[in-house]
Amino acid sequence: MDENGRYGWPLSARMFEYRYVQSVLEDLSPVNVLDPYCTGSVELVCAYEGVRCTGLSSDPFMVDLVSAKVRVYGTEGEEEKDREALGLLSKVRSSETGEDIDTSMESILSSMEPQPYQTVSVYEADPRDLPCPIKGYDSAITFLPRFGKTDGLLKYRKVTGHVKREYPEGDVLPVCVEGLNEKDIVRLGLYLSDLKEHLLSLRYALDPGSESVYVVSDTCIGGTYIFFEELVPDLMEECGFTVEDVEKVRVRDARRGAEDFQITFGNRIRFHSTGS
Repeated sequence: MDENGRYGWPLSARMFEYRYVQSVLEDLSPVNVLDPYCTGSVELVCAYEGVRCTGLSSDPFMVDLVSAKVRVYGTEGEEEKDREALGLLSKVRSSETGEDIDTSMESILSSMEPQPYQTVSVYEADPRDLPCPIKGYDSAITFLPRFGKTDGLLKYRKVTGHVKREYPEGDVLPVCVEGLNEKDIVRLGLYLSDLKEHLLSLRYALDPGSESVYVVSDTCIGGTYIFFEELVPDLMEECGFTVEDVEKVRVRDARRGAEDFQITFGNRIRFHSTGS
């Protein structure tokens, strides 16, 4: 599949992410993957590799978009749903590049041979409080949302009529970062508080002894660098995970010194008391 096929569609797995996720799947050899902050990258690669995957997002727009990305088109009796999904992708593509994509079924099917496997499901859910049925996964693979990143999806939501939900406020963690103003410290505290809730919930979704990979990005706010490759592993250990390795995987912006890091971590075996 080249960049003009399914991977070239809007907000799909960019080629770096596609190749990266492929390498992670090769290293971990998972059977059942959970992506709690889905954007389409992990889901799309799993679909083509035939790996079971569940993608979650608290944003209904993202759920619709990723579902359209991994959809198996051309199934008999699904023509109307196919047209709706392709219409969504066409609107997003037009907003992103100013160009329209050919949504004729013949054009779509010819551009994405072969079709992906039907191994991926995408649901709307809060990653801070994973639903009880979300369990039994031997790996979690995700790209954590970047702190302070401008919401690039806002224009797409406006175009397609989706409305962004307000994210509920959480408790502020005691975070002291020199150079940040009070507002940014509060925002950072909320971000880490939400992430801690997610990690505590994740422990019960993953099988004991499972191995997972999260990608985090450092960031610079007002000239102050925040090193999430140090903050997130500490939070994982606090929540009961074992951090096995932290490795730089990409220089995202050399001018700004922005980098992406892979955190490999395991879920410690939980022992339950059987009583006497």
